[in-house]
Order: sequence, then structure tokens, then C-alpha cells
Amino acid sequence: MLSRFSIWPSQAGKTLQIAVFLVFTGRGLQSLWSNTGSSELLGFESIMRPIVGPFCTWESYTTRIYPVVAETVNGFLVFIWLSCSVAIWCGTRWRNWIWMGSFLLVADQLAMLPGDYYGYISLFNKCLLIFTQFLWLAGPGYGWIQAGRWAIALVFISHGIQAMDIVPRPGLYEDMWVWWWPWGPDPDTGLPLVGFLDILAAVALLTFYSPGSMVWIWLTVWGCLTALARLHPVFMAGTDLETIGLAIADVISRLPHTLVPAAIWMQLTNRGFQPFPTSRSPEV
Repeated sequence: MLSRFSIWPSQAGKTLQIAVFLVFTGRGLQSLWSNTGSSELLGFESIMRPIVGPFCTWESYTTRIYPVVAETVNGFLVFIWLSCSVAIWCGTRWRNWIWMGSFLLVADQLAMLPGDYYGYISLFNKCLLIFTQFLWLAGPGYGWIQAGRWAIALVFISHGIQAMDIVPRPGLYEDMWVWWWPWGPDPDTGLPLVGFLDILAAVALLTFYSPGSMVWIWLTVWGCLTALARLHPVFMAGTDLETIGLAIADVISRLPHTLVPAAIWMQLTNRGFQPFPTSRSPEV
């Protein structure tokens, strides 16, 4: 199989494999209905105008060339990512294909930075979308656990500081809060509390080798709820098929927010695979 996890009867490995499948599937489906970061970067004037200037006017590029290039790039990435979601079940001969798709995910997320209002906070929000496949490819051992801890922590810390409005809070957070808890406290009361708990759980994850069950329950359950909350546009009146498709794809790609913490929890409680490393050695 593709991952060294496959040599173990590993529930943690299987959970990560499902998470990788969901990342590739979700990103592939999102790219069917919206531009990727790579295609948006090709339309970013401050970057592309000096490049295309010697060959054509900016107006000609944006009206005649860019639409074709953007559609081609999107189609290429859709093919790569959806094929990776299949290849992950198909044996070692596809390992290099998975690596290529994984690096394209990273490059595409980095390509979003120039036009993203939230900048690196958005990138940290998507750490599990970017790195889950690398955790699985790395296989069992101490290294993937530590890398997974940091990826989870960055996601929850970035969520937390936005929920607490330390950096500007996205309106999407408030929409999702009201959708989940219409009878509960208002977003200005509830979101800061949740943000504080997110940060507290992330700090505990990085501080303690095996944090208590309450930390893992928070990470897995809240990770699941924040992923499912992306469905809220589906239930709005007058929602079109494109919006529904994007919402479902967003949920799919964010389910690793619950699956990766669950996999590490299995590993650390000796339920992920046998034998389990009893020391902090990178060797199993």
C-alpha cells in the first residue's frame, strides 16, 4: 500500500486514509464550482501585469486569455485531486501521484495569500487540509504524531483568535453560530468563549504528551461541528445548485478537522496500531 501504516493493523492509519480521501475529494469538487488559488493568482493584476505586459495589454489578457487559462488550470487540478482520491486506495505504484497532488494542494493554498484579506490566518486555518496527506504518507511513528499535533494546534489557535475577535472575525463564523444555536447566546457572547476553549485545547495538546480525554473530545467534536456548519447555506431559501455543491464540498474537505485528532487520540491511547512505541523514539 501507499503508506507504511499499511503494514500495521492500524485504525489510526485507516482513519487518516479516509481523511486524505476527503481532502482530495473536497478540494476537487470545490474546484468544479469555483476558482482555485492558482487560477486566481493568474488574474492578480499587481503580479501578472508586469509578466504579460510585454506580450499583450492587460485588458486583452483579462478578457481573452485569462478566462481560458483559468479554466484550464482549474480543470487540471480537478483531475489531479479527484484522481488522487481514487489512487489512495490503489497501491504503491500511485505513491508519486499522491505526492504530486499533495504538493499541488500546498502550492494552491499559498497562491491564495496575495488576495486573501486574512492572510496567514487563513493559511493556518487550513493546516489540516494542507498537511493531512503528508501525515498519512509518513506512516506510523513518533514523527507524524508530533507533526499532527502542530497542525491541529495551528488550526484551533487560528480559529480561536478569530472567534475572540483578536483579529477581525469573519461574518461566516456568526452565520454558522446562529445556524447551529439559534436558541443560544448571541455570537458576541458565545464565540469568544468557544475561541478561548479552542486556544486552551491547542495549548494542552502541545504541552502534554497525552492530554486528557476532555481535550480530545473537544477537538474531535468541535472539529466535526465546525465542518458540518459549512452546510448552513444549503438550508437558505433560494439557494442555487452551485452554492449547495460548494457547501457540501467544503464540509467534505474539512472533516479531517475531526478525523486527524481522532487518529492521534487512537494512537496515543494504544488503540491505533500494535505494537505501539513506548518511548519518544521515531522508530516503531
